[in-house]
Amino acid sequence: LARLEAIPLATRYSELKGMVGDELVDQLRKHKLLGKKGFTVTQPNREAYFLQLQTLLLEADPAANDLADGDSGITGRGIRKKSAGGGGKRKKKKKGVIYYMDYEWTEEEEDDFEVSAIVGKVVADGKATYANQGKAKVGTVLYRVVWKDFPPDLVWYEPEDNLGKGYLKEYEARVAAEAAADEESAREDAELEELEEAEALARDE
Repeated sequence: LARLEAIPLATRYSELKGMVGDELVDQLRKHKLLGKKGFTVTQPNREAYFLQLQTLLLEADPAANDLADGDSGITGRGIRKKSAGGGGKRKKKKKGVIYYMDYEWTEEEEDDFEVSAIVGKVVADGKATYANQGKAKVGTVLYRVVWKDFPPDLVWYEPEDNLGKGYLKEYEARVAAEAAADEESAREDAELEELEEAEALARDE
């Protein structure tokens, strides 16, 4: 625990670029240690580790992405650049083209969007607004998705019916396994604390 507490937490995408396996895991563990919820430390692949961390940084600070436009910060992962009319500039809209958060794509492209990672899950409270979904009905389960060819900066939520069962099964299995492991770890810590207290009382008698 002391080792983890001493690790500096990255705050910008560029700080993650040179990190490798154990360093990425430690960053996620540090976020959990600081009380951040809604994600898992265990990820299915290297790219997913980066995408989860980038999402956490973005949630903490909308300016966390300090990389050049078109740079994903992940070796081998290409992303498209923002549209020419990005940055709040007005742009004449084209028919059949979707404009969202400084990015654009065609309706045909959207039909073929692929999931790169599921980086979060929320249950709508009927009051909050969830990016592309707006206000969702109370109790609606929404998954935060990072699409292939886009960075986490394109904040996007999808209901479970819109996602493949394979993605959801893998994600929910990870969440359940990590929750069980955390519960077991907390139980062991509590038992150890009780044992230490009992030993201390015995020495004082």
